Amino acid sequence: MSRTPATPSEKGQNSTKIAWIGLAGALLAALLTAAATILSSQIQAGAAKPSEPENQSPNATGAHNSPLQSSPLPNPSQPDTSVDKSPESSDPRSTMIKDLVPIEQDIWDTPWEIVEAQIDGEVYPDTLWATNCSIIQTGRQVYVIGKDYTRFKSIAGVGDFSKRASPVYFSIIGDGETIYKRKVRPGTPASINIPVSGVIQLTLKIEIDDYNSDCDKTLALWAKARLER
Repeated sequence: MSRTPATPSEKGQNSTKIAWIGLAGALLAALLTAAATILSSQIQAGAAKPSEPENQSPNATGAHNSPLQSSPLPNPSQPDTSVDKSPESSDPRSTMIKDLVPIEQDIWDTPWEIVEAQIDGEVYPDTLWATNCSIIQTGRQVYVIGKDYTRFKSIAGVGDFSKRASPVYFSIIGDGETIYKRKVRPGTPASINIPVSGVIQLTLKIEIDDYNSDCDKTLALWAKARLER
């Protein structure tokens, strides 16, 4: 059986169909390529973004808390030798030494200055600075307390900004009798808590253990000095 040859109009229609099919295939290939490119870029971006740590919240400075910054727990088997850094008491039974007026017995008894000072990294306001030293590096303040108090408390230390970091003897004298004396070195302040019951006249005394220093070079400080009933 013989096949009838295609007419010129049929040949034209076939060519048009082939052209449309080719164009559709090219468009499909372009879409697939674009989709693959977008998907690949998203995957790479996701891999490059660092993951956020879980269960961590920034502190006030923006840094995350570290276990190395936590304070060690006290050991109950060891005595507490730490310096009292609690705020000054507002107890009406307490009287701050800075609020008392010392009595002058000689030229070296001029009042000590009241300053904000730093001892072993801790800042203390209203600190007594022994600013009067005799030629033997000794200074004192004498107060009349009239048997009104039972205890004297203070933190005695050498100021961190001393020009000459020399040891200092801190002494407390009640009615002429030495009831406390300790040699204090820079960086190791002493926490004082002693009975003063029955004392009428209380003397605070410092002695700088260095003949090449004086009260301006070695800062002898009585921080949070107070009397308690």
